[in-house]
Amino acid sequence: MDTQKGYYALIQYCPDPSRLEAANLGVLLFCPEVGFLKARFAQGHERVRRFFGPQDWSFVDAQVQAIGERLQVDASLFRTVEDLQNFVDRRANEIRITTPRPIKVEHPEDDLERLFLRLIGERERRVPATRAQTLFGRRLKSAALDEAVRRNIDIEIPSIKHTIRAPFAYQNGAFNLLEPVGFTAADDDAAFEKASKFAITSEELRKFVHEQYGRLQLVVVGHFTDDATDFIPMVRTILEARNVNFFTLDRIDPLLDDIRRNKAKNILADMVD
Repeated sequence: MDTQKGYYALIQYCPDPSRLEAANLGVLLFCPEVGFLKARFAQGHERVRRFFGPQDWSFVDAQVQAIGERLQVDASLFRTVEDLQNFVDRRANEIRITTPRPIKVEHPEDDLERLFLRLIGERERRVPATRAQTLFGRRLKSAALDEAVRRNIDIEIPSIKHTIRAPFAYQNGAFNLLEPVGFTAADDDAAFEKASKFAITSEELRKFVHEQYGRLQLVVVGHFTDDATDFIPMVRTILEARNVNFFTLDRIDPLLDDIRRNKAKNILADMVD
């Protein structure tokens, strides 16, 4: 795997610089070669509360939000590590950013997540859906299948009066709604409930034929963190019992092959729509 040079820095709350006491709020990662600049922040600021006692910390939220927005809006202005250092040096309030340190980077998003878990020590209770969708989208792109799928398909399920939005879909005789889903080791009850929700949704989808897309099929692509792979058999059992096609993100070649085989008909359908 190719690596590139990156830089990371801690974002800290430091009310009195002379005392050198600080609580870590988040971490940022900068990769000049690909123009990646992004920060991850802890929720609730438990470290600040532990370090400095209970009080109203809403002003910390406001300052953290301002830094996050600044990095997002002005990301294109940061071309070198010197640009980032200049930004760091201009910080003058209680929210400080440490001097950027070099790091080897393979996948910026993944490496930022690892830095956050190691340096901030807070685990989210779930992998956001958008994270799993991003990873699946990358696999489609690397397989040259971007144009072979439909995107953001809304399906209303009459029996439960609920509309679902599938981020990806494709036709292969049935209209397959592709749902990338993240699973972590936060707790097995959450994994069970998430898998059960998709199983029930699949069962309801099978009860009717959509006037535009015809027969519907749900396909779940699971993204499991390293500490959540023990949940795979349970999730597979729940989903396949309700006829949900299930793949893990690291073993989706059969799914990609099927999308590839049906690429022409899906591109044509997109043109007709």
